[in-house]
Amino acid sequence: LADARVQLLLIDAALRDEAAAADVDVVTLEQILPDAPAIAVDDVRGEWDDAQLAYVVYTSGSTGVPKGVMVGQSALVHHLHTIQHQYVYTRNDRVLQFANVGFDTAAEQIFAALLSGAALHLRSEHLQGAAEFSRCLVQRRISTIDLPPSYAADVLPPLFADDAFW
Repeated sequence: LADARVQLLLIDAALRDEAAAADVDVVTLEQILPDAPAIAVDDVRGEWDDAQLAYVVYTSGSTGVPKGVMVGQSALVHHLHTIQHQYVYTRNDRVLQFANVGFDTAAEQIFAALLSGAALHLRSEHLQGAAEFSRCLVQRRISTIDLPPSYAADVLPPLFADDAFW
């Protein structure tokens, strides 16, 4: 937080105690959106600026010392448009957000789905076993997932064997 010079931390109320030690102003989602109404996709408008920062992701890179890598709005927007084009998301899709939000792949999974009007399903906090995860995909009627190959190798065989999925 200090290195990124964060001026405001937006968190879920459940994390307030953990954020108490941070030397930064803290606002909870519940404070700003106590009874947030659903917003129709057609109502969302915005402009992006090449010079504006979208987010900073921290990586140790080859040095082993964490450093912030700045990702600009234009880079994120262009990437999201590419993802939408490749996956052809529609409002009928149900996308599973699998990547940890501390990893920049989460931005791809979250924003590409939402920008398309697809339903976004957040994964559970713990990694499930293959059979349990496959059942979850079937129950939620997930149409799109982006999994690391090592996890997919365990999850996909039981999923393809499940007649309820097809």
